[in-house]
Amino acid sequence: MKFQRILVGIDFSHSCSQALTEAVRLASYDSTKVHLLHVVDKRVLESFGEEVVIDADRTINEAESRLADFIKEHAGGYQEIETEVVIGHPFAEFIRVINDTDIDLVVLGSAGTHDHPNKLGAIASKCLRKAPCALLVVDESQPKNFEKVVCAIDYSDTSADVVEYAIHIARLEQAALDFVHVYSPPSAFQDPESGVMLVGFEGIADYPRVVRENLESFVEPYLKDAGVNEVIYSVVDHMSVGRGIVSHLKEASNYLLVLGTHGRTGWRGLLLGTTAEHVFHKIPCSTLAVKPKDFHYHIPTI
Repeated sequence: MKFQRILVGIDFSHSCSQALTEAVRLASYDSTKVHLLHVVDKRVLESFGEEVVIDADRTINEAESRLADFIKEHAGGYQEIETEVVIGHPFAEFIRVINDTDIDLVVLGSAGTHDHPNKLGAIASKCLRKAPCALLVVDESQPKNFEKVVCAIDYSDTSADVVEYAIHIARLEQAALDFVHVYSPPSAFQDPESGVMLVGFEGIADYPRVVRENLESFVEPYLKDAGVNEVIYSVVDHMSVGRGIVSHLKEASNYLLVLGTHGRTGWRGLLLGTTAEHVFHKIPCSTLAVKPKDFHYHIPTI
């Protein structure tokens, strides 16, 4: 696989500059087109009321000039860049560009221009739930390249795509691949009165080996001719998948986590799995979320 077109949201923040640098670096391997979108928030302009007259053309021209300077500073001279500056509602414009220009990867900084109680900014949070393509959220502490790509496997319908994305980026970056599966022993269950109880299970001490063998069997067909230097298999015993992933990553700021999201198509909003939401707000590294193949989203007509 390779990326065909990458979309980067530009708000001129420090977080955004790192997202642009990362997007350009990934794009440069295959000369992928990078689409930069800056949206002048229509609601902000309308908030001035009648006391201030807004010249739309001048507003666009000034934003385009600022964007050109931003590109010179953070894009490293990469040429396969197209830009778009519009006045509108930011998230709606993101969805429009994704649906109209065959975007297959959105790259955003981990924090936007809006204050947010969690790691993600407002637009990144909405894209995580609703954007109909893969989303890479670049952590503010991300160095120049990924040392390791950690691929979370849960054997859902999205897992095959998650593996392919992880292998692709690990190959581009010459990074190690760590396939991780979080499990709880079949003897563990939650009793509403007494908490977690363990019942008898013969051979429970050998269960991690079985889990690891299953993980290897699932992944190995995808590794043929993958060109990856180092492959690691990790199994984590934890009652919570999200917390198990977070504990596995610890302080690994130079890693990339790749995981799938689970939702339902045809709904007004994506019902994102609690694992993905927990992980995105808690881990210390960049994260790539892979959406189900049949997921789509269009801004409702008002």
